[in-house]
Amino acid sequence: MTHTFSDLYQRIWVNQENPFDEYEGINYFKPFKGLGQNIIVRDEYHTIWDFVSGAYQVRASNEEFGESGGLVVTGQPGIGKTLFLAYALVKALKERIPVSYCVNLNEIFIFNKDGFQKGSSASDISSPECTLCLVDSGVNLTKPPAIVLTHIDNYIVQAASPKPDHWRQWSKQRLAAKWVMDLWTKDEMEKLVRLRAKSGITFPPDSSRYSPLELFDIVGPSPRDCISTGTRLTFIKKPEGPETNHPYGDLATLLSDTRALERVIKTGVFPRAEQGEDFLTFFFGGPLGENPVYLQPRFRYVVPTGYLEDRLCVYIIKEKQHERYRLLCAFAPLPQAFAPIYESYIVSHMHDLRESLPCYLLSNLDSPSFQLPAGLSLGRLPVESGLGRTEFRDNTIYVTRFAFPSLHAFIISDNMTRITMVQITVADRHDLETSGVHRVIDYLKEELPDIESVQWSFLFVAPGSNGKKAAEAQEKDKLELRKEDPEVRIGWISTAE
Repeated sequence: MTHTFSDLYQRIWVNQENPFDEYEGINYFKPFKGLGQNIIVRDEYHTIWDFVSGAYQVRASNEEFGESGGLVVTGQPGIGKTLFLAYALVKALKERIPVSYCVNLNEIFIFNKDGFQKGSSASDISSPECTLCLVDSGVNLTKPPAIVLTHIDNYIVQAASPKPDHWRQWSKQRLAAKWVMDLWTKDEMEKLVRLRAKSGITFPPDSSRYSPLELFDIVGPSPRDCISTGTRLTFIKKPEGPETNHPYGDLATLLSDTRALERVIKTGVFPRAEQGEDFLTFFFGGPLGENPVYLQPRFRYVVPTGYLEDRLCVYIIKEKQHERYRLLCAFAPLPQAFAPIYESYIVSHMHDLRESLPCYLLSNLDSPSFQLPAGLSLGRLPVESGLGRTEFRDNTIYVTRFAFPSLHAFIISDNMTRITMVQITVADRHDLETSGVHRVIDYLKEELPDIESVQWSFLFVAPGSNGKKAAEAQEKDKLELRKEDPEVRIGWISTAE
C-alpha cells in the first residue's frame, strides 16, 4: 500500500496527471493501484467536493475556528461513501491540498508539499496540521482517530454509517456538517455496467439469473448489491417473477414494533440496531432536504421497487385486520410509496364485506346517505404509464395506486349510477390534491354508458370519528372543481379502530 500511494503522490501531486478519464460519456477514475477500478464519477461527487474544498479553505485560514471543522458523508449502505473519499483524495492531490487518508487504526497516509508519509494512527509520526483529513469508517475504524483530531485547524471528512455512535462526539465538538448522499439512478447503474463491460467484467450468460440492471429493479438502487454474485445467486428468474432460494429480509422482525417503525418513517431518523439491517433491505433513504445539515441527518425513505412493495403487501395481507391497521398507521407518512398496503386495507374493508357498508355525506349527518353493497369485486386498472381503455363493471372496486393523487380507490355501484371515490387515512385532516378527482371524472366520462345520471362522492375512510373530521375539514376548504365537473359530495366511512 505504501508503494501504491507513493506512486499516486508522484503521478498526481508532482506530475499533475489528470486522475479521470472518459468513455462514451462516462466520467470515471483511471485505474490507480489501491483505489480500485471501474469507479464512475457521480455528479454528486462534484457537488460535495465543492463544499468540502471551500470549507477546508475557510478552516485552514481562520484563526478563531468558529466555522465548521468537518463533514460527515453518510447514506444508504452500498451507495459509495468510500468511493467519494477516493474521489476527494485524488482531487486534493490534483489541487495540491495537504491531505491525509485513514482507513484503520494501523495506517494513515499523509500527502503534502514535503512529500508522502505513512505512519500509524497510534501516533508514531507527527500529527498532520492544516490538512484535509479523510476518514473511512467501517469495521476496522468506527470514528476518526486521535491523530487527526489533535490539531484544530484540520478539516475532517468522515465517510460513515448513519449510526450516530460513529460520528456524534467529534462532529458536535467541531460543528461538523452532515451530507446524506442521494440514491443511485438507473442511468448511473447502466453507466457502471457499461464501464465494467469495457474492462471485460460481466456475468456469464444464464437465462435463470438476473443481470445487474435487472437486479436494480428488484433489490433497489444499491450498486454493491446489484453487482454482487451473492445477490445474483439469491434470485432465480421465473416467468411469474423473481423467486428466492432463501429468505430475503426478515419481515417478521422488521414489522414487529410498529411504533418504532412509524417513528423512523415519520421523522427520517436512522432505525435502531435491531431493525437496521432488515429495515434497509426494504427502505432506501435519500436526503430529506437540502444538503448539508448541521443537526442529525434525516432521510426520505422510499420502497424503491415493485418486488419489495409486493413482499410487504403479501406479508401484511396475511395479517389479522387489527395488525393491518397498526401497519397502516406506521406507513401513513409515506402513502405514495405504500399503495399495496392501502390496497390490502381497502380489500379488507370493502372487498370482503358480508353485508352492505354505510356511507355518510355531510349533507345528511343523522343517518347513512347510501350503502355500498356486499360482495364487491376487485377490478384492475391498466398500468399508470398508459391507462388505455377499461371495460368497467358494476359493484367493483378499482384501486388507483399512483396515477390518481389523493385517491386510493373508486367504487362503481348502483347499476353504474354511483361513483364513490375514497381516500384511506388515519388522520383527521388531509390536504387533498384534487387532480386525482379531476382525472377520475375525465376518465369515467368517456367510459360509462349514462354519465348524466351518475352521483359522485368523495369519502374519507378512517377509524372512529376521524373520517367525519377529515370530511368536515375538507368541506371548509372546499373541493376545487372545474366548471364542467359534476357535483362531488364529501363524506366518510367509519372503520373499526
